[in-house]
Amino acid sequence: MSAVKDLSRRLNIPHFRDLGIQMGQFQEIAEKSFANNSNPSNPREADVADYRGMLENAYADTD
Repeated sequence: MSAVKDLSRRLNIPHFRDLGIQMGQFQEIAEKSFANNSNPSNPREADVADYRGMLENAYADTD
């Protein structure tokens, strides 16, 4: 993971938190992600709570 974070810094890719997505939008995004047609092709099943957790983790990561 540190290699990905290093590359992101070198490429000036902003932190998820800096993209302007508000925490209040996470539930709707998670629901739409779950309903997305590509969801069944994911290597691991994910439900709405899983997607919301991913968003929350990304938002909290400021490293």
